[in-house]
Amino acid sequence: MRRRPNAFILLLLLLLGLYWGYQHYQTKQYSAAILPAYQTMNALQENLEAIYDLGDSDEQLLPGQIAECERIQNTLSELDAQLSETIPPTSGAAKIKETLTIALSELHAYSAAQAQYLNACMAASQKLKALASLGKQLDSSHASYSSLAEYTAAFKQAKAITSQLEEKKEAVSLIRTAFLSKTKKELDALWP
Repeated sequence: MRRRPNAFILLLLLLLGLYWGYQHYQTKQYSAAILPAYQTMNALQENLEAIYDLGDSDEQLLPGQIAECERIQNTLSELDAQLSETIPPTSGAAKIKETLTIALSELHAYSAAQAQYLNACMAASQKLKALASLGKQLDSSHASYSSLAEYTAAFKQAKAITSQLEEKKEAVSLIRTAFLSKTKKELDALWP
């Protein structure tokens, strides 16, 4: 003998299906609404990667690279402010917002570290030029004890600056690697 499904169970399943469908629809709507922020962030990340790839080899490009890093930071701050004003309607949308907020924060840290490194490169370049100038003065004249002491102090300072540059470069590399290896992949999975 076959039993007929209970009408209450069928109604419950229908309501659950409608609820899940509505949740999915709301999440998709929210995702579509913040897609421009994701696309802007991707463009900024590509700019930051171009700056990273350029490196510190051309001293004349450093001021422009630093300015671009600052522009990226400002734009990321604006995106973060816009995102914080949104209210995710579902838990899925809240996860999307959380992932995007984390990515914005990490990208901001990456940009700030890159700008600090490039600023340090400019300062180091100026110090090294001053050291070279001091060295030429020592070679061209009879070196006095005070000029030799000044050169030695400048050389020690340049050595310390070079060490700090390596630390800053390593910090940029670590932040970049962390962003690309985890957060970027999570973001890209949200918008395939």
